[in-house]
Amino acid sequence: LLRAGPHQRRELARRARLCFACLEPGHYASGCKHRGKTTDGKPVTASSPSTSASERSVAEQKTIVRSEEPSSAPVHANVATRSSQWTSRLQTVRAVAYGEQGPGKRVTCLLDTASERSFVRQDLASALGLVGQTSPLSLVGIGGILHEIPDAQLVKLWLGRADGRSTERHPLQALTMPKLCNNLCNTRLRTDDWEHLRPLGLAMDDCPDSDQVDVVIGIDSYYRFLGNQIRRGGPEDPVAVESVLGWIICGPVIANPSSPVTTTLCASVDQGIDRTLRRFWEIEEIG
Repeated sequence: LLRAGPHQRRELARRARLCFACLEPGHYASGCKHRGKTTDGKPVTASSPSTSASERSVAEQKTIVRSEEPSSAPVHANVATRSSQWTSRLQTVRAVAYGEQGPGKRVTCLLDTASERSFVRQDLASALGLVGQTSPLSLVGIGGILHEIPDAQLVKLWLGRADGRSTERHPLQALTMPKLCNNLCNTRLRTDDWEHLRPLGLAMDDCPDSDQVDVVIGIDSYYRFLGNQIRRGGPEDPVAVESVLGWIICGPVIANPSSPVTTTLCASVDQGIDRTLRRFWEIEEIG
């Protein structure tokens, strides 16, 4: 009604039976209480609504404008998380394996207290010239899986330190097997990152990505190869265990600390789109 021209406004007021002075129903202009002058001194007519109606419509328009204005500045949020994958390092140590004669070979030994016997790979035993008595073997693994090895041999070999700090060789009786386990994934480890490992002076960041286990030292010989010292840090830090073959670093470590995973989340609130949606909903309600 307020957007119509003077003649259209008068016709609409007549059809709706509104007062020509205040545009409210229920009475005529002759008996209108608001009949008089407007704020600018002009007579009140149907084309010039009363002051109260005009002020009320202006107030409503201001209210609508205020509601359309954003209550706060646009929101922009950036969140970044940096995470690393934790893994467990098994008790592995590098050593040199010897037979009764000939030079030795560098090997990777796994100290495993869950194994009742010690084992050596068949190809390593052959390369060292190890020959022993045939002893058929029945292995029972996790889940009760049974594995038969009819031609296993009980052989004797010697293990020495790979860093050359000692020339002592330690005997080990082991059963031969074609394959001991899958390759172990090595976690690159910097001992300088942990205070309790720094005095050991170990350089373990140049190890290959994976290792083939050549010798398993089971519980039958485990404590003969174990030393007297254990260095611990925090509850989630790796542990250093002394052995006759050198220090063994085991326990929880971060996998690939040089390339941690970084996740970035971005959030943006556009007030313009929000106002457009609100106007659309208001128009839908009116319709």
